[in-house]
Amino acid sequence: MKFFIAAFVAAALPAQLWADAGLARRYYDEGLSFYKRGDLLSALSSFNKSIEQNSRFLPAYSSRALARYSLGDVGRLKDDLENALDIKPSEPADFISRGNARVLAGEAALAIQDFNEILGRNPDNAEAFLGRGRAYMAQGNLKGAINDWTDAIKLDPTLTLAYFDRAHANYKAGNHPKAIQDLSRALGANKKFPLPYALLGVIFAEKGDTRRSLAAYTKAIFLHPQYTYAYLGRASVYLQLGQNESALRDYDDAVRLSPRDYAPYYNRGEAQWRLGNKAAAIDDFKKALDAELDYPPAALAMGERFMKENLPKEAAAMYGRGVSASAAALPQQREPWLISCLLERSKAYTALHEHAKAIEDLNGVIRISSQSVPALTARGFLYYQIKHDEQAIADLDQAIALEARNPITRTARGRLLSSQGKYQAALEDFNAAVKNDPKSAEAYKHRGLLYALGFADLDHALSDLATSVSLRPEDGDAMYNLAFIQAKRREYWKAVDTFGKSMKLKVPAVKVYIHRAQAFAALGDLKAAFADLRAAADAEPKNGQVYTVSGRVRMKSHDPARALKDLAQADGLGQTSFDLYYNQGLANGMLGQYKKAARDLKRAVELNPKSAEALGAECRALRFLGEFKEAVQACSEAVTVDPKYGPGYVDRGLAEMELKALDKATNDLYHGLQNGARHAGAELARSIAHAAMGQWKESDAAFRSAMDLDPMARQPILDFKATLPTGNGREYYEHMHSLEPQMGKEESSPFVHLVRGNYLYNAGYFDKAILEYTKAMEIDGALSPAYEDRCAALLAQQSFEAAEQDCRRAVQLSPKDGRTHARLVTLLTLRKKNNEGVQAAVDAIKAAPKSAEVYIRAGNLRYFMKDVGRAQENYTMALSVDPNSSDAYNGIGLCLFAKGQYADSIESFSRAIALDDRNDRYFRNRAAAYVNRHDYANAASDYKNALAANTDPDLVAEYEKYVQNSLAQAGLSDPTAKTR
Repeated sequence: MKFFIAAFVAAALPAQLWADAGLARRYYDEGLSFYKRGDLLSALSSFNKSIEQNSRFLPAYSSRALARYSLGDVGRLKDDLENALDIKPSEPADFISRGNARVLAGEAALAIQDFNEILGRNPDNAEAFLGRGRAYMAQGNLKGAINDWTDAIKLDPTLTLAYFDRAHANYKAGNHPKAIQDLSRALGANKKFPLPYALLGVIFAEKGDTRRSLAAYTKAIFLHPQYTYAYLGRASVYLQLGQNESALRDYDDAVRLSPRDYAPYYNRGEAQWRLGNKAAAIDDFKKALDAELDYPPAALAMGERFMKENLPKEAAAMYGRGVSASAAALPQQREPWLISCLLERSKAYTALHEHAKAIEDLNGVIRISSQSVPALTARGFLYYQIKHDEQAIADLDQAIALEARNPITRTARGRLLSSQGKYQAALEDFNAAVKNDPKSAEAYKHRGLLYALGFADLDHALSDLATSVSLRPEDGDAMYNLAFIQAKRREYWKAVDTFGKSMKLKVPAVKVYIHRAQAFAALGDLKAAFADLRAAADAEPKNGQVYTVSGRVRMKSHDPARALKDLAQADGLGQTSFDLYYNQGLANGMLGQYKKAARDLKRAVELNPKSAEALGAECRALRFLGEFKEAVQACSEAVTVDPKYGPGYVDRGLAEMELKALDKATNDLYHGLQNGARHAGAELARSIAHAAMGQWKESDAAFRSAMDLDPMARQPILDFKATLPTGNGREYYEHMHSLEPQMGKEESSPFVHLVRGNYLYNAGYFDKAILEYTKAMEIDGALSPAYEDRCAALLAQQSFEAAEQDCRRAVQLSPKDGRTHARLVTLLTLRKKNNEGVQAAVDAIKAAPKSAEVYIRAGNLRYFMKDVGRAQENYTMALSVDPNSSDAYNGIGLCLFAKGQYADSIESFSRAIALDDRNDRYFRNRAAAYVNRHDYANAASDYKNALAANTDPDLVAEYEKYVQNSLAQAGLSDPTAKTR
């Protein structure tokens, strides 16, 4: 890292002939001759003598200023420049002298006027081309500068400094070969010229050739032991090599040689800061300003350093000194420097929350320049922060009217509009900011937050926040929000990692601990979740949110009793939040305390009436209390808030069934399925409702849907968490059998026989069910559902060949039905007819390319064939069709598991669980991944979850065994025993 690259500026001085033939002129002419050859030390000596002979010989001051600047002695320029700028030109030489002085005084435009005056009279004046080239260089016009210096060399090949100046411009343009070529020419004319060696030192250092860089700087110092910039350059190379003591010695020499120049102090301060000597660094920064008290850029440089190091109070004081120093600056520089110092001090005051002082400074800028876009933008944003929206929008509108492409202003107004709920207008401003500055990290960050909070568009939010972090990785706020969106998108491992990074960037630790704990809990890593919550509680013992989240995590482990204890503690700490009452309501519901649950959830809804989840949970509690009308009302509010909230439709449908509103019930239950509430119990309930209305065909379709979701489903009843309870397998049978008198009147309908076969199948009477399905076929031999239903019953009897025949017949009759194809693929997979299964899968995908189920079944087949790569592709295609397919995430998890990528598989299983926490297979699979990571505590917790979620009593003993084995491996009696 280099702390300093010398700004090499050199200019040839005209071989002027003055009317006065006195001694002052003779020394001056002698100095010009030396300077022209690059012998700067001799030139400086002659200029000193000229001034000693005649202190009013003003051109000598201009020349001496140039020599001093070229040698790095900028501390004594001011007096020389004031005298040189007083020149009243009467002949060409005077214009050139004043033009050179104006370049050094920062008045490049005026300098160009002086040089143009001479070139208008004499277009062959090499010295005028040389001086104008320096003015162009000061303006950043490298091409113009190079052209002028080339013309100067053509007119006078002996102008050694022209080669050096052109080399410097080529270096700035990134053309190192041409720069080195010109430096060689300059040294060919004068091997004792120190400046070319110093610039070679810079070029070699940038190329990574530190050996040659040190040699070049050392040669420059040998030729001119008082060459300050050479010491600074060599010190930067020593620092790059880790030779800190040598670097500090060079910085000390630079300070000794130029005690009135801020650069040596500033650079030594940078080095001290890097080496951890902050007290010494701050002392040097202050001396840098003291060394040149009337040089505001020193204050600006120091203030910027303090702001970077989060020291706004010190920065404000430093900028204040810059404000004072601006009053003594040269006239052309006074206002620009004052504006810069006021603008920067306003930022420091803003960081200190001293908004009134910040606005006062910005008012000062606007008084000087009423059209200052930076000042109007900053003042507008300050007004926004202190809730003066009308004044804020007036300033920001004015700034945008003056400079519509300014990304900072656009971002500021976008934030204001976003806070007012004007999301589309805000988005337009953020879009404009990004378009005009593709590297604006701030614009990407706030557009990402707008996408997340204003439009619920997590994909775009994630993309923008990731871009913001890549552009400005030190922004802790952007990093934290990126982690939050990753968690929302169920990218839990990424979220855990990103939350950790945000904590290192000074984001409040408690906030990070709380949200990272939730990400860990989603991964099933309860030990890590509770470790984070303990850390949060230790940091803020009276933070009720910590215990609220702890209660939520307890429910992840199906421990509602302990969850209520944590939530009670949060309540005792005054945490009267939506989260508290919502989670307390869920916990009471899990314990069957529905009256308490309804009370808590009502409180939650009062705090957040736009929460579909809370309204849905309240609906469920009311349904279990038997208050069906009230339940319907709550669910109606839930689906009004979120028309895609599937569980709301399901619970309303179940309540409507109790109210005998069967038509409404079937409609709602179907909408629930379509909106992601894929519950086998709900589909069984829909089957019953359709049958009660004599809709036999629809009843049969709903039953087959239930069997696809869970072949072991027996009951239409949903508990508080919409999980399927275990039972004796009679509830659906009993409901449907009660409709037998009605069925008896419609024996001619094939679908009546299908429905009768279904309830017999559900009760385990497979022979009788097959007879009914066969009767349906006798009535309508082309009825595809009859073959599907009989296939299922034959499969339950393990009559695989007959089942396959029925399934193939169903596919022939319904070639576009993705579900029928999917059943055939599954059957062939079970029969281990892999080749036929692959062909069936290909046919299925062709027939139903929009069916996620087909891709999942194809993936299952590939997985069982150990073709893991293609299986994963099929599961991924399923997600492209249905992004909320829990089975697809589970399949991807299995593929990752097979590849030994256990952490990634846990992530995928966790996504499946987040979408459907009623499926014991997902918990079981994630538990296996934890076992392979030797994380037995989390494995035990997941096996417990599987035990709670499973619908097959035959699995209970197996899961209990897994739980005990994992606990033994972990050395625990309970998977969360050591978490608090």
